[in-house]
Amino acid sequence: MIAEFTDRVTAPALRPIRNLVPAVGGFDISPVILILFLIFLQGFLIRMEMRFA
Repeated sequence: MIAEFTDRVTAPALRPIRNLVPAVGGFDISPVILILFLIFLQGFLIRMEMRFA
């Protein structure tokens, strides 16, 4: 039940990444890419907020 919920919530964000990046050695690295992107986006938005605030 928890796994289904997690899959439903994350699938829309992970699907485009999975289409672009093939599995590496049988491992799906799309969650790692998504987390790195979100960290980058967070830093970018914080810098923009500080610049325009």
